[in-house]
Amino acid sequence: MTSHPGAWVEIDLRALAHNVERIRHLVGPAVRIYAVCKGDGYGCGAGDVAETALKAGADALTVGDLADAAAIRARRINAPILLYGATDPASAAAVAELDLTATLHDVEGLQAFAGLGRPLEAFVKVDCGFGRLGFTPESWPHIFGQIRRAPALHLRGIYTHIGAVDDAASVSRQAALFRQAVREAEAAGFTGLELMASSSRVLLGYADLHLSAVNPGRMLMGMLEGPWAALAQVLPVVRAIKSRLIQVKTVRPDMRIGYGGSTPAAETIRAAIIPMGFAAGLPRVLHGHVLVRGARAPMVGLASMEHLMLDVTTIPGAAVGDEAVVLGRQGDDEITADELSRTTGLELLEIVPRLARGLHRVYLR
Repeated sequence: MTSHPGAWVEIDLRALAHNVERIRHLVGPAVRIYAVCKGDGYGCGAGDVAETALKAGADALTVGDLADAAAIRARRINAPILLYGATDPASAAAVAELDLTATLHDVEGLQAFAGLGRPLEAFVKVDCGFGRLGFTPESWPHIFGQIRRAPALHLRGIYTHIGAVDDAASVSRQAALFRQAVREAEAAGFTGLELMASSSRVLLGYADLHLSAVNPGRMLMGMLEGPWAALAQVLPVVRAIKSRLIQVKTVRPDMRIGYGGSTPAAETIRAAIIPMGFAAGLPRVLHGHVLVRGARAPMVGLASMEHLMLDVTTIPGAAVGDEAVVLGRQGDDEITADELSRTTGLELLEIVPRLARGLHRVYLR
């Protein structure tokens, strides 16, 4: 990264701290908060997200892979880190070396972790209807018995991922299955386990599922949409995505714009170029605006790997060096995350972390 990047993302760690405090307000002091730092902290830097969340009152962390866990441990952060089920059995030793809490979600992984010959904390992930990772109900009696007979494994808790959150009947069925899993664990002799079934929307919509721990990600990062965003009352951690004009030029009607010449200019326009393209996470086909000098400049042509072209014909004085806002406020106007989602045709949870991960980061503390 250079000291004067052509495009950058502004990450508001103060907003993240506020969001942790908001989560704490909703779940109360007795429920443990596992701050989700997967996907390199949703593109905002796993280490910075982890550090900020813990200082604001989170109790533990979750990650999606060993790289994120290593980045956090490199900060000398010693808090518990739950590794979601994203490792193959061959990586079991690395999980132990990083002092992570493992996820047991299949027989092969369970056997690999049990065979390490060293103590290891673990959660069991149970599949209650999401259909992804986790042991299914018919296997629970055998699995909990097998863990009980593995002296190296210390079972810390059980968790699940609730699907179809907008369907209350489905959530009720999944919750009932989760309670069945807990009973099977207790029948095998386990007591005092941490129980976790609340990601962000479950946390907001089903207080009875707060249980003893929650693991919010979207809420932590302020990446909820629609009525969930209004209910959450959290702030966006990705505050802005910006670039600068690196060229302004005249494009005549007999010229075409971008790869393939697919977008001819209907009349002479002033085109501006920003150094941000699909290598940074933008889709190639875009139909939106960027703010320049407080006014909206339409995107034109296809995004290339490193560049995006804008029509600044109606923006007097637009010049090289001007700030260009892809997400965020400039003057009296704002490109919201919802608008960026519509522009790119991607969900907010996909486009914002994708762009944040590909750009130079500026932290607001």
